[in-house]
Amino acid sequence: LSGNAETGEITFTSNTTEGSLSTDVVNKAGVTLPETGGMGTTLFYVAGAGLVLVAVVLLITRKRMN
Repeated sequence: LSGNAETGEITFTSNTTEGSLSTDVVNKAGVTLPETGGMGTTLFYVAGAGLVLVAVVLLITRKRMN
């Protein structure tokens, strides 16, 4: 139960009395999560904001006409 950092293998420490394996995990900063959505979701946001704006303008003009 040993490993090599260059190949991605991990070194484990076994505890036969507990029946477990353990290893040290290093928390490294700088890893970013993948972005999802992209331009498609931006278009939905813009279209939705436009529809809300049109609805507000229509609501105000109808109230003024009455």
